[in-house]
Formats: sequence, structure tokens, C-alpha cells
Amino acid sequence: MASREEDIPSIVQIPRRVSREELTHLIPLEWITNYERMQEERRPIGILDLLLAVP
Repeated sequence: MASREEDIPSIVQIPRRVSREELTHLIPLEWITNYERMQEERRPIGILDLLLAVP
């Protein structure tokens, strides 16, 4: 995360086994919910996309 107030916050690496509660202490909740929405909204557009879509 950013070390100074004027720096843009960024995260280099987060361990996979971090609880949601711990994660909200590190990352703003809005970032988490935006990421979750982005993952949910992955829907194929057409027949070819349906055949090539990876869950």
C-alpha cells in the first residue's frame, strides 16, 4: 500500500487466505464489491462466446 498520504494507493500482493474482514482493513470495501460484481457479470454475448466461455 502507499507509504505516504499523497501517493496513490496500490496493492502489490495479497495472500489468498485472507478473511473478508481482514481484507476490508487493507482495501476499501468498494474495491472488493466492484471486483466481485465484475466477476459475476462475466456472461457470454453470443453462441460462439458461449462455446468459448470459461467459468
